[in-house]
Amino acid sequence: MEQAAAAVAKLRESAAWPGDARVALFAEPAVLRALAAEARGAFDVVQRHDAAAVGLELRGRSPAFRAKALKILAMARAPFEETVYLDFDSKPCAPNFVETILAFLRDGADVALADNYAGQGALAPRDHYQREHASGCVALRSASERTRSLLAAYLEAFLLLEKTPRGRRDQPALMVALRLARDRAGFTHSDVDNATFCRAASGRPVSCDAGCLLL
Repeated sequence: MEQAAAAVAKLRESAAWPGDARVALFAEPAVLRALAAEARGAFDVVQRHDAAAVGLELRGRSPAFRAKALKILAMARAPFEETVYLDFDSKPCAPNFVETILAFLRDGADVALADNYAGQGALAPRDHYQREHASGCVALRSASERTRSLLAAYLEAFLLLEKTPRGRRDQPALMVALRLARDRAGFTHSDVDNATFCRAASGRPVSCDAGCLLL
């Protein structure tokens, strides 16, 4: 967590960092208790998860389950009108990444998501929504009722999803939630291209020297 605080502090030092951008940390109570005061000060908002408030029991759950469930709660509890969510292993390579990611919402989309497969964004809607999207970098119009509906369906689908050979995964649940939100509420999303959020070298050492905005 101290590494995340140091990364935020470094981003703020850049003239390209948006002056009105704020950073929120959403974590389990044990993590926040261990966070040094100096590191805590790097964030504008620090929130402990309120899993119990939505009937989510985390005691006895695996670390992977807790991390994925809290990811969805973090998006749902974001205290901003617009939010860029990053997984703990997503690395910003440029201080203007917030503005660039949020620009994917400017045409009226409720959420911006990275595709999991090359060419997915060019597919017809029926086929496009049959594929999973990445959830490591997400832009959300947090004040939108359609976005709130999506996130509620996302959490519900994740909790109902049966364990797969790779463990309980959040991306199939996101796929289900996207289809439900589109059909029920006229929800729309935009696709974050691979030049912006690089996933080509997932699982291998990667470098910001590749020129992408986020890893």
